[in-house]
Amino acid sequence: GKNMIRNILAGTIARKADVCIYSGIKSKEQFKKLRVKDCSLMPMHYSTDVYQNAEDCDIYAKYGIQYGLKIILYLGRVIERKGLLYLIQAYEMLNDMGIQLVVAGDGTEYLEECKKYVENHHIKNVLFLGYVPSTERKNFFENADLFVLPSVLDHGITEPWGQTVNESLQCGCRVVASDAVGAAYDLIASVNGAIYPAEDVQTLSDIMKKLLYAGYCRNNIKATISQYTCENMARDVLKAYEMALLR
Repeated sequence: GKNMIRNILAGTIARKADVCIYSGIKSKEQFKKLRVKDCSLMPMHYSTDVYQNAEDCDIYAKYGIQYGLKIILYLGRVIERKGLLYLIQAYEMLNDMGIQLVVAGDGTEYLEECKKYVENHHIKNVLFLGYVPSTERKNFFENADLFVLPSVLDHGITEPWGQTVNESLQCGCRVVASDAVGAAYDLIASVNGAIYPAEDVQTLSDIMKKLLYAGYCRNNIKATISQYTCENMARDVLKAYEMALLR
């Protein structure tokens, strides 16, 4: 279907390119599947800066988030590919009144499906905030105890990266990501979070329970992302240009 056509088109272009830039292990694997030679592949530290143009905001006062409860954060568009419903089901299994699930982001009919599930199952402490301005994102990551990205595979393919993983770690917030998130393979280690099999609700719930009650240091988490800066990304792109010019 869609992926096969995309692979045929992308493969034809990629094999003719002097240089193909990949962001992370999964991106490299994809190029290899398209039969791009190793000598044409260049790595890039895919980066974003959550603090650029950021504004301070009291998320508790503005969005009615409860003080004193641990925060599990979902931040991003609520579409099926992102797997929010699996996170809601894993949160439901925790059955812990000391934790709240904060969902920041607008979405499609899938968002309505998630809201209905929460309503029908009478799940407490789930907040659907709707659209949150990008200038406020860092305030959510700085206050959350865990950021979860529960993406699902798209016909067996992981999402290429997932910049919210960068943003969360930049703010010292641990990340739990499914194995359908490309960035997870390069950025997540035991010190800053965990990876679980996509759609495995029980494992996700167990991991969240363990991490929420484990001690951690935000500065140690920030240190794990120190190489992923916009400056290093720019250098990587320049290296790719230089490599292309030599060919």
